[in-house]
Amino acid sequence: MAKYKFKTTDESRPKSDRIDYDEIDKSLAASIESRIGEWFADKPVKLSGQWYKIGNQGSLSVNQYDGHWHSFEDDQSGKGMLSLYAYRYNVSLEQAAEDLQLNVVPFRAARQEPVKKTKVEQWEHAAIPPTDCPDSHFDNGKADHVYRYRGRDGSAIGVIMRWDATEEKGKDIRPLSWVQFHNKQDPEWKWCAFAEPRPLYRGERINQEAGKPILIVEGEKCVEAAEKHLPDWIIISWPGGSSAVNKCDWSGFEGRRVAIWPDNDEAGIKAAESIKRHIQHAEIIDVAGFGEKEDLADIIEAGEIERAIEMLPSDDSIFVNLDDILSGELEPELPTVAPSISGECLLYAGRINEIHGEPSVGKTNITLSIIGTELLMGRDVVFIDPEDNPQGIVKRAVAFGIPKESIRRHLKYVHDPAPEDVKAVMAWADRNNPSVVSIDGLAEMISLCGFKEDDAVSILGFFREYVRPFTSCGAAVLLSDHVVKSTDGRGTWSRGSGAKMGRYDGVSYMVTLAKPYSPNQAGAVKFTVAKDRNGGIGTKGEEVFMAYIEPKNGVTDVQIRRLRKEDTMPMDEIKQIIEMVKEWQRHGEYPNKGTIYAHEYGSKMTEKRIRELLKMAIECEYLEYIRLDGERWDRVKVGSKAPK
Repeated sequence: MAKYKFKTTDESRPKSDRIDYDEIDKSLAASIESRIGEWFADKPVKLSGQWYKIGNQGSLSVNQYDGHWHSFEDDQSGKGMLSLYAYRYNVSLEQAAEDLQLNVVPFRAARQEPVKKTKVEQWEHAAIPPTDCPDSHFDNGKADHVYRYRGRDGSAIGVIMRWDATEEKGKDIRPLSWVQFHNKQDPEWKWCAFAEPRPLYRGERINQEAGKPILIVEGEKCVEAAEKHLPDWIIISWPGGSSAVNKCDWSGFEGRRVAIWPDNDEAGIKAAESIKRHIQHAEIIDVAGFGEKEDLADIIEAGEIERAIEMLPSDDSIFVNLDDILSGELEPELPTVAPSISGECLLYAGRINEIHGEPSVGKTNITLSIIGTELLMGRDVVFIDPEDNPQGIVKRAVAFGIPKESIRRHLKYVHDPAPEDVKAVMAWADRNNPSVVSIDGLAEMISLCGFKEDDAVSILGFFREYVRPFTSCGAAVLLSDHVVKSTDGRGTWSRGSGAKMGRYDGVSYMVTLAKPYSPNQAGAVKFTVAKDRNGGIGTKGEEVFMAYIEPKNGVTDVQIRRLRKEDTMPMDEIKQIIEMVKEWQRHGEYPNKGTIYAHEYGSKMTEKRIRELLKMAIECEYLEYIRLDGERWDRVKVGSKAPK
C-alpha cells in the first residue's frame, strides 16, 4: 500500500511558486492512454466503457476522459492523473509534479530500456456460446474442478478452474472467459475475470425453476455438494469469494423465498450481510452452532445434512413477524435526519426521500442546505453528482456558510460516477454509516447506469440495484429530480415513470419559488408534500417548510423553518373578518356565521369562503367560540392571539 493517501474529497496540494499543479494535470489529461501504457507497462490493462481496468482483477479504475481514479484494493482515489502518478510510484504530489515537469521516470534503473506500451484491449462477453470448454491451463495443467458459468438465459459466459493444494504448491483458482474482442472476427477464450455484473453460479436455474426457493452459499464446491441433498432448492453461489459480492448480478429475486448460508467465519458473515443488502427479504441462517470456519460442504461431508436441513427456513418464513410493531403505540414515524431551524427534521433515516421542482428553484442549493446541517453536526454525507463539478459544489457549500473543515472531513463527493463507482460507494457506506446519501440529479443517474426513467420495469431495476442498498446502512437517501415541462396536469409529480413515486418510502417534496432569489436578492423556497408514506410530516398537498434565502456579506444565509398554520393563512381576508367581529363586540354583540355573511352580503366573499376563514381563524386562536353554561354557541369573539 502506498504511504500517501489520495482521496477525491480530501486532496490538498502544497503551495508552490514554481509548480503549476493544474496545468500539469491538464496536460496529462490530454495523453491518458499513453501515460497509462507507460506507468503500468507491467500490468494488464483493459478498456471497459469509459474506464481503464488495470491489474489482473481490474482493481484499479481510471476514467479515460478526465483521469479520476479509484483503487478497490486499498480504497484510495484521486481526481486526476497527477495524483495517479504519485500513487503509482509512492511519492508526494510535489515530487510527482517535479518528476513530470522534468520528464523524469522515478525508477532510474528501468529508464535505460525503452518503455513498452501496454495494448489496451476492448472486449465483451461473446453472444454465441462455445461448443466446448478447455479444462487445463498452460502452466497448471488439467484442472481438478471446472465450474461452468452461464447467463440467466442459459448462454455460456465462462468457467472457473480450480486446482487443489498439493505438497509442491497451494490451491489455485483461475477464471476463463468466452469473449469477443472488438478488433477480431471470432470470439475466443481469455484468462480473465467475468465482466461486471458477474453471473452467479447456477444462476440460470433462477429463471428455469420459478417455483423453487433459493439457497445462496459461498463457493462452487458448496453448490455441488448441496445439490445432491437438497433437490427442492435452487443452490447458487458467486465468483470471486467474499470480497466480490458487490460485483455480481443480484437481480431477479423479487417474490422468491431466499436463504443465505454463510461460511462460519468473519468474512463469510460479512459476505452474507452484503448479499442481504441486495436482497433485503433474504434470511441469513445462523450457523453459530457449527464448527468455526465450516461451510455447508464441510457439514455435508461430516454427515450432518439432516441437521442442516432442519435449519433451512420453512414456507412461512417469508412472512414478516409483526409482533414488535403491534406491541407498540402505532404512532406515525417521525423524520430524524436534517433538522430545520425550528427543530423539525426533513428526512427519514433508512428511507428513500426526494425533492423535485423546476430548474429555476435551485434544487442543488436546497439539497446543500439540507445536508449542511448534517455536516455541521460532524456526520458523514455522501454526495453523488452526475451533473455539476466539485469546484461548483464546494463553492456553493462554502457560500452557504458550511465550514471548510466540515466539508473537508465529512463531505464524501463522487463526480460523474460509473455504475461500478456507485457499487464501490455502497461498500464504503456499509462500513462507515453516513447519515445522508444524496444523488443530485436522479434522471442523469438513471441514464448513467443504463436504465430508462420513463419505463416502469427499468425504474424498478435501478432503484433495486443502485438506490435501495444505501438504506440498509441506515442512511437517509435524498434524491433530486425534475418536473415535467408542462404545468398542465403536473400536480405534485416528478418527471418520468410514476414507478419512481412508488419507490419513495420516506417523504417526497415538491419545491417551488415563493419569492425569487439571486446572489444579491433575498428570496424563499416553499416545500409541499407530494408523498409522505409515514405521516410524520404532512398530508399530500400540505405546505410544510419554507427555506428563507438571504445573501449576507458574501455568505448566503439559508434557514429552513417549519411553516405554522398562520404562515399559510390569507391574513388580509382573516384580518377583515376579525375587524368585523371587533365592531360587533364594541356594541356588545357577538356574530355567528350567518350574521357575518349578511353583513358582508355586498362584498366578493361568499358564505362558503366566510365559513372557511372563520374555521382558519378559530384554529389559530384568532377567534374563539363563546360558551354559556357549558354549551358552545355558534357565536364568536376575538381571541387572545388575534393579530393587531
